Amino acid sequence: MKRLKIIAKEQGLEWMKIKRLSELQQALSADLAKMISIVQSSLHEHPYTKEEIVTELETTSQVLEETSLTPNTKHIKSFKLRQRALHVFHEALRVKTFIETCMQSGGDEVLPVLGRLMSESHESLRDLYECSHPQLDRLVEISKQYTLGTRLTGAGWGGCAVSLLSPENVEKYTDFLKENYYKELGVTEGFQSILFATSPRGGACIYV
Repeated sequence: MKRLKIIAKEQGLEWMKIKRLSELQQALSADLAKMISIVQSSLHEHPYTKEEIVTELETTSQVLEETSLTPNTKHIKSFKLRQRALHVFHEALRVKTFIETCMQSGGDEVLPVLGRLMSESHESLRDLYECSHPQLDRLVEISKQYTLGTRLTGAGWGGCAVSLLSPENVEKYTDFLKENYYKELGVTEGFQSILFATSPRGGACIYV
């Protein structure tokens, strides 16, 4: 939230009324590419201290805590505002591109594009949002020889990965992971609950 308030103030908006990145984007009437450009030009690379944010917003620590911090973040002294905002807008743009590719394209060129977007998403989650884990990064890395793209899925900080690959590679890929990833972790059984194949399905819907 602090990242969008600094940008809002710089753009001449009433920063205290901006609560979400989507509200900032709407207020600026900017597309995702423009928002990425605004973030790059408005926020510096190194972390912001809490004192620096207070100065930028011309406010007080108390107001900042009341409007922007949650109970479990009030103790934090520095914030990677640029990196987090870039991840959000880049990820939104990737999702948009993913959907458009699925809807508009056909043929053999589609899956490599979707795989590339998934790989870029993981890199952003790892480097900008910093919610990955070394073991998960290793899983993503060794998956490259069998998959079109792999990324963490779920909340992050460990957990699960999802891969996109051709049907003919599924069995070879799962066998490879059992031998070259899970075996090293001491897992030798129960794979049906931690390693499984699925295929695209329709999303959630309401029948009336």
